[in-house]
Amino acid sequence: MVRVTVEVFLDLRHKLGWSRRVVELDCGGRVCRLRDVFDAIPELKEIVVKGGSIAEGFMVLVNGRHAVLIGGLDAPVKDGDTVVIFPPAGGG
Repeated sequence: MVRVTVEVFLDLRHKLGWSRRVVELDCGGRVCRLRDVFDAIPELKEIVVKGGSIAEGFMVLVNGRHAVLIGGLDAPVKDGDTVVIFPPAGGG
């Protein structure tokens, strides 16, 4: 079993009603991927994953590394990893 901590910030906290959650993944002997994390939390996946990739404007970090740079939804995750998600930010 692989345990991954997921943290969400800003508007996502309000939409989801939580700021930190630990998910347990059973990847059937294969390497667990970021997509498995989202599959384990459907209400988060619905917001952050669009068209088979991370939705535009979202910053998803795996242990502080930008997920887009390490494989996107195919980025590997292992026991004890932390996934941090920031929604798009606006300003002016």
